[in-house]
Amino acid sequence: MFKIGSTSQTVAQMTQVHEPCLGGLTITDEPIWASNTGRGSDGTMIGDIVAWKTTVQVTWPPLSFADSQAIKNAIGTAPFFKIAYNDFNATQNNNSLVVKTVYCGNLPRTIASLNTAFQRHEAIQITFIEQ
Repeated sequence: MFKIGSTSQTVAQMTQVHEPCLGGLTITDEPIWASNTGRGSDGTMIGDIVAWKTTVQVTWPPLSFADSQAIKNAIGTAPFFKIAYNDFNATQNNNSLVVKTVYCGNLPRTIASLNTAFQRHEAIQITFIEQ
């Protein structure tokens, strides 16, 4: 399951977008280092991790222009919005629904066909970065 919605929506109110293809959801947990982080005089890294943030990269199979537009419409124009997806919950040690407030990177897509009967996008890939 993969949903997109505004920050004020509940998961039930969020838009279910075209499901990513299998293997199309890459989740990366990234450390956020304190501003005092750097290298000591001997080259050893010194610093503190102040938080962990998540980046979610979603790839879709070839989609019609309409399906591709529906994904963009679900994102909307607000700078921050929510996404929901299934992943493990580190604190509860089980699989569960994860909801993150995010912003997105670029919205690249390749036009695979301009034939009006078969218009479609390929290589649709969006990166969502936790706020």
